[in-house]
Amino acid sequence: MPPEFIDPKYDNEPVPTNIANWIHSGMYLTSPAGMLQFYYRGLCQLAHHLGRQIPEKHTMTIDFKKLAECIMLKDEEENVHYPEPWELHPGSTTTSVEFGCTRAEAVEKWEQHKNVQRQYIPHCVRLHQDRIEAEQEKKKKRKISQGGNTKGSAKKKLKTSTVKVPDSRPNTRKRKAQCVEDEGEDADGEDSDPEGTFRLVIV
Repeated sequence: MPPEFIDPKYDNEPVPTNIANWIHSGMYLTSPAGMLQFYYRGLCQLAHHLGRQIPEKHTMTIDFKKLAECIMLKDEEENVHYPEPWELHPGSTTTSVEFGCTRAEAVEKWEQHKNVQRQYIPHCVRLHQDRIEAEQEKKKKRKISQGGNTKGSAKKKLKTSTVKVPDSRPNTRKRKAQCVEDEGEDADGEDSDPEGTFRLVIV
């Protein structure tokens, strides 16, 4: 943890920030009660994350309902707010009364919701299409690399010739260089590169 978390000299000092975040700017975007609910759920997630770092031979539980009772916010009009207990808190296996699903099932429901909503947002539609095309391209490349259908892919025909290369080092055998000419023929037998490509390999 950084010094601001553990050093007592920071206990009563406000945390300056030049980055927009929900804790700092949430009051301008939502109600005090809504911001407090977000704050409380963030604490639940942080506490659960830290608890997961404890060795498995130990068991630690956190009462998130009681945690909600420990938090209070007084707004500028002197109204007091308390967060509502989070049914789908980390580690929860209960079925939510509001959503009718467990925490694990909520992930699938959220994906279904996004799939319905994205069809009305042009940018999301385009992103979804790009993702599908990228997945199809990956599958195609994987199939080709595994020796599948390679129809339409260029087939290279190599013609090799061997020439002797003088060796400037004394008392050593002559080295050979293999001059490989790539005739650039594609699958239809037509030259895609009439001039050919040459490379020199020292052996």
